[in-house]
Amino acid sequence: MLHSWTTGVEMYKYVQNLKKEMKEEAWQEFINGKGANLVSTAILAKESENRVLIIFKWK
Repeated sequence: MLHSWTTGVEMYKYVQNLKKEMKEEAWQEFINGKGANLVSTAILAKESENRVLIIFKWK
């Protein structure tokens, strides 16, 4: 397991950059699949300077 700290603002910027880099079909697959939690959390925290803990688990 790996973890990282970031702010809601930085997480939202990261998600926006992902969206710019992906084609529309790939983006839709990402937000409906493995990226759903990341994207929904980033949208909710987009104006927050509070720290967010992200935990990565290998499958």
